Amino acid sequence: MRNSAPPQFHHFMELPEHIQVKIMRNCDMKTVLSLSETCSHLHRLFLTTPNLTKRLKLVIKFTRDNNETVNKLSTMLANISMGRKYNRVKLIYASEAAVSYVKPLLLKILKLIGNSVKELELNSGNFVINDIALLLRCFNHTEKLILSNLQIEEINEKVDTTEMLPNLKELLMQDSKSSLLKLFESFTNLARFKFHLSARESENFLYGPEKLETFILKQKELKILDISRMHKNGLFSEDKFDHMNFKLDSLIANKFFLHKNNASNFFKKLTHLKLIKLYDFHDARIFLDDSHYSKLLRIIFSLPKLESVGIFNRTINIDDFDFLSSVRNHSVKFLEYDMWSSIVFEKMIEMFPKLEKIFFRCFTVKLREVPAEKLSIMHASGSYNLEEFSYQPSNVSKNEKLFEEHVKNFVTRHTKIRHMTLGHSNWLEKGFGLSLNFWIETLYHL
Repeated sequence: MRNSAPPQFHHFMELPEHIQVKIMRNCDMKTVLSLSETCSHLHRLFLTTPNLTKRLKLVIKFTRDNNETVNKLSTMLANISMGRKYNRVKLIYASEAAVSYVKPLLLKILKLIGNSVKELELNSGNFVINDIALLLRCFNHTEKLILSNLQIEEINEKVDTTEMLPNLKELLMQDSKSSLLKLFESFTNLARFKFHLSARESENFLYGPEKLETFILKQKELKILDISRMHKNGLFSEDKFDHMNFKLDSLIANKFFLHKNNASNFFKKLTHLKLIKLYDFHDARIFLDDSHYSKLLRIIFSLPKLESVGIFNRTINIDDFDFLSSVRNHSVKFLEYDMWSSIVFEKMIEMFPKLEKIFFRCFTVKLREVPAEKLSIMHASGSYNLEEFSYQPSNVSKNEKLFEEHVKNFVTRHTKIRHMTLGHSNWLEKGFGLSLNFWIETLYHL
């Protein structure tokens, strides 16, 4: 008698292709690569399915052993010659000498894979700037470029950038030499620009703030600008914003991003802004007049399309936020908060009455008149564990059970609390108290 397999069982190779792809998408990349090498069908399926190939990242790490590097590159070249494509590539350099030794072989590999690569990262190393341009010209379809910890030799020669990264949309520079921007001076269609300088590089800003201003302002499609690690005061000492053609969606900035005289003019232009993150934005050296700073915050927090606000400031003067009690922005749905003052925290929750998510980075939270339902959307984030929690609302919810539920859920999400204060002196007058079951269930989690 013929044994029949249960109806839910199928041999993998007998499944329709779209089911095979779905299964492979749920496998780790090592398993997917192993499957792709078992037969010509799965090899073709892998190469022709963007959802699979886009997960494939080629990491080329150069060591100081040139022979070992040559062997690795030769193996990669053999794999690539069989048709393997890569969506992402990361090059990690040990030394310029190692790269020079294998440059012909490396360029051969990069030219073979360049047409499929969408994301490229160059990490570490000290180079002549034209050699970087030579590498970048191998990638005709790259849309995202990450330059991390790159140093260049300052050579006063013209840089050839013809046919270099014609489809680039995102440029992320992290702790690299600012002079690398020379490679991109002709680019005008970036959608995202991230410019993070080390403290040392910022003090010796060779590229210069004027050139950086010009580079930013001539972008036509810029949506995301991240310039939150400027350690030197400050861009746009002159009002040049009439030449600003882009409409930012997201801005991440710190106190040295803008010159004090033109900060308000800049933000008035950002009527399409949806996300803003401010790091240490208040500084007495920049905002000598507190009223100027207060007016700037009012402009920022009143932007009509703002949906997400992040404020990270450990040195703020609490008085600067007093005037914001009258500000109400119903479009803001998301708040990230990292400050020492719970007073400001309360004011920000009040300013944005339609918040759906609140993330805080504090060891201590003291709240008074925040509605209990807001506790249900509040979460500690990062490595911060809430250790002290005080909640003393004078006006409690009419539904006592619902009030208890909100408080209990908040406490059970933050089980590292060591000191907790709940209640207000007028609760006795109103005959309001928390039930015994509430205390039993809540304290069980602490």
